[in-house]
Amino acid sequence: QLLWLNYSVKRETLKLIQTFLEKADDQAQIGKQFVPPMMDPVLGYYARNLPDARESEVLSLFATLINKYKAAMIEDVPRIFEAVFQCTLEANIFPDAGDHQPVEDLD
Repeated sequence: QLLWLNYSVKRETLKLIQTFLEKADDQAQIGKQFVPPMMDPVLGYYARNLPDARESEVLSLFATLINKYKAAMIEDVPRIFEAVFQCTLEANIFPDAGDHQPVEDLD
């Protein structure tokens, strides 16, 4: 139960950060001081987590970052994709996607 509580706290913290970033007016200041130190821990946490325990809120948070801070985030997009793309496909977060499920290795 403690583990579940830990995941719940992380999930709610990610939602809180996302809401803060969506509502923030001082984009330049936040983009310089808040976002860079947050990126590595959040991306690392997502990549290291067990596939079934990866938080979709991490993907939502980075979608918000990229949409809100477009120009400031452009250089970070490849690093974000590298950190989340493959491990997201492994996470099995598409159980009811039908024909839209990830494609297995075609080799």
